[in-house]
Amino acid sequence: MTSSKQYDVFLSYKREDKAIMAKVRDALRADGIVVWTDESIVVADEHRTWSAAIDAALNNSKSLVLLASKASHGSEYVMGEIETAKGLGLPVFPMVIKDMPNEALPLEYRRAQYIMHEMKSSNLEPLI
Repeated sequence: MTSSKQYDVFLSYKREDKAIMAKVRDALRADGIVVWTDESIVVADEHRTWSAAIDAALNNSKSLVLLASKASHGSEYVMGEIETAKGLGLPVFPMVIKDMPNEALPLEYRRAQYIMHEMKSSNLEPLI
């Protein structure tokens, strides 16, 4: 059965990590993965609120990739996106993008496998 969802990945991140998010987004797109980010939300968009746009995107996504950092830890928006994704039955893939202690990951992901990424230059080395 083919999925009718528009996006392969919903990219969840904190605004402070926007530069890294852009590199991850571009790397995923270069591999043919359809990625949604909040950059596409326009105030005059068809959605009345920011959260309505987020909900619509999550409902049209196959998975969520969490860019886990000290900035994203404890973010109300990031945690809301994770909870919504879990409620929809979407797989959530944490990607640790900055020096962050394991205990800063959401509790349910501390014992799970996650992607550890270190920025060694301006390029993603390696993404996975």
